[in-house]
Amino acid sequence: MRSATDVPDSLEHPQLRHINEGTCLSGLAIERYQNSMWYILAAPLLYEHIIVTHMKQLESAVEAADHFPLVRDPDDNRKLGSFVKRLDLLIPDLKWTLEFDHDPPLLALAPRLCKLTPNLIILNTKSTRHWDSLPMRDIISPTLEYVYWINNFRLPISQWVAFMDSHPRLRYMDPPIFENPERSKETKEMWQGKSWPSIQELTWHHDEQASMFASQFDTGSFPNLHNLVLTYGPTSSHLDEILSVHGVNITSIHFQPTARNFKHIVPLLNTIRYHCPRLRELRLSCFGDENYLEKDVEPPPSLLSIPGITVFGLHYSGQSPTGPVRILITT
Repeated sequence: MRSATDVPDSLEHPQLRHINEGTCLSGLAIERYQNSMWYILAAPLLYEHIIVTHMKQLESAVEAADHFPLVRDPDDNRKLGSFVKRLDLLIPDLKWTLEFDHDPPLLALAPRLCKLTPNLIILNTKSTRHWDSLPMRDIISPTLEYVYWINNFRLPISQWVAFMDSHPRLRYMDPPIFENPERSKETKEMWQGKSWPSIQELTWHHDEQASMFASQFDTGSFPNLHNLVLTYGPTSSHLDEILSVHGVNITSIHFQPTARNFKHIVPLLNTIRYHCPRLRELRLSCFGDENYLEKDVEPPPSLLSIPGITVFGLHYSGQSPTGPVRILITT
């Protein structure tokens, strides 16, 4: 067994998604095993999944990643960083910038660690809201399949397009908030006609983020996009905007309705039904202290019929939202 966890809601704890793909490691110290063969076998597994929550840990991780294992096969020239497949960098306000107090300027610790992990598959990281125009495509390994930015930052669309172009294995992504193309002097024609068939799941945290995707990337840009996660409460008009462009192949939607738009759940679900004919899974998360009990709407069952649904999930905290539960489950 490489990891064990409960089943938290993925919108509350995004860094715990796909937890089964790595080895949890809260510290970076590895004991000197008297049995050198055991060490050779164990070191790659212990470094598969690195969780960093303090700056001292990050400093130690960068130092360790650039060194060879204490015991290794003479013919094995891999450094410890090459064993890392997943990084969870959970330090608040983590810098992804250049440090200009050095000559020449140095990468900050987070991007430096990524440069030392050439086989990285999963990256969950916090950040400041500034990227400082780092060449992301050159910093993070092209083997990457999953990227989740817990704190979004702004980035020109062209830089993210270059990142997607250089990461052909990327399947799950939480993209940045794009800068206004007019401000960055970019035009849609710069990436129009491109497609990224590897992308299977998108996570959006803001309506601005999703709207920009709808306006800047045409239908067919993500032909294998099946899963959509919205960590906010969309309106039916907003869902119509994004699903009319990217909804045709969606099989799973997970979003967070607010108490205010829960009373409009019928238009929301009708919009999903109209634009997502292949939908099989619908998940709703109701967080916080909002009062969902007052939104006791009794629509005709026919208006809520989505016959293709085979999985329905409802997660809530606080009071039991009995009205919406009755509406959603009984129909």
